[in-house]
Amino acid sequence: MAKTDIKKHKPKSDDPVVDFQKVADAFSVEDGDDCKAQLSRTLLTQVVNAGCSKYNHQEIVDNAIVTINDIKPKDAIEAMLASQIVATHNATMQNLTRANGLLSSKVYKEIELGSKAFNVANKLTRTFTMQMEALQRYRGKGQQKMVIEHVNINSGGQAVIGNIEANKKLH
Repeated sequence: MAKTDIKKHKPKSDDPVVDFQKVADAFSVEDGDDCKAQLSRTLLTQVVNAGCSKYNHQEIVDNAIVTINDIKPKDAIEAMLASQIVATHNATMQNLTRANGLLSSKVYKEIELGSKAFNVANKLTRTFTMQMEALQRYRGKGQQKMVIEHVNINSGGQAVIGNIEANKKLH
């Protein structure tokens, strides 16, 4: 991967340290592509903001960069999907953590809130799966499959089962 000329961010004392070269590499930013470099920084900021609550910001930044790098987005659409996937995973885990804490309570209101957090986590896991499927379809890996369960052949009719290729010339 070519190195881009992204400058290192000078953080405030409580800001996480962000190596923007790693961000550029994770989002497949090429040399001189300032627009995509800005998009990658914006998407990372959005992922971190979506994932921050009581957790260590530095950890969220580092984990987001590693995960997005593993997804290897090739363009802006894939970068946005990768960011959504990471944010959805973080939100799922936060809700499961919240649900576990609240569901172990003996207070009805906390149990009710825990149940709601678990339901949100359940919806987020489905969203995560749909996002992964969308990424695969976008990349061309979501192959269509047709299943034929019933075939009726009338008297005098013929049927062919198998792969049929049209316009093939015989030699």
